[in-house]
Amino acid sequence: MLSASIKSATQPVESVRRCVAGAALAQQAWQQTSVKNRVRTVRAFRHEIVDHTQQLVQAVTFPGRNGAAETLAGEIIPLAEACRFLERRSVRLLASRKLSRRDRPFWLQGVDVEVHREPVGVVLIVGAANYPLFLTGVQALQAIVAGNAVLLKPGRGATSASYELQCFWGRAGLDKRLFQVLPEENETVDQVIQVGVDKVVLTGSANAGRSVLSSLATSLTPAAMELSGCDAVFVLESADLSRVARCLSFGLNFNSSA
Repeated sequence: MLSASIKSATQPVESVRRCVAGAALAQQAWQQTSVKNRVRTVRAFRHEIVDHTQQLVQAVTFPGRNGAAETLAGEIIPLAEACRFLERRSVRLLASRKLSRRDRPFWLQGVDVEVHREPVGVVLIVGAANYPLFLTGVQALQAIVAGNAVLLKPGRGATSASYELQCFWGRAGLDKRLFQVLPEENETVDQVIQVGVDKVVLTGSANAGRSVLSSLATSLTPAAMELSGCDAVFVLESADLSRVARCLSFGLNFNSSA
């Protein structure tokens, strides 16, 4: 198993600075790698997931998890399928393309527009505790295949699962600096933002989102956030109410409704 680059969130910022610098250096080389070669690494990562399923199940310690079947159905299978999707589609999704001149205003008819997909650099992922493999795993997967480096701050109790992902990426041939697991203490996020990253992806509470966005505002660092809230259910008059009740019951009990 690969070890984390930062052992404790109480260490000086200089330790975090070295971690971020290492990720940035490795990312510069990684973005020069062709998408086809990145996809080969993703395929090897998927094989690691499939070959070590039981290892992943045991690594998930979320207290709301109701057995191995939920981890398989809710995390491992979707993560492996996300790999397969990117294996099939990444080359086309990330390819440069020219936009059509049709449906443009007349003053732009003589302008050629070409879209280029470029990595942002070092991405800090502030992970979720309730789905430590699927949510953070897919976010990291998409960032890596797009040519970025990932620093993962796991959710509470999700460090073991994050280390397994780190181990799998290493065995798949990825430079260990491109996927690093940080301490799960919240102070880690403040330290990394203080040093500086190129994007932050956060899954968590609304209060956590406000706090992190406030820290990012001064540097105008972009962020993508999925924050907590209440889910509304709209039931049409023509719906099968018995089926609606079964679906709601399933949703409220799967993963303890987390």
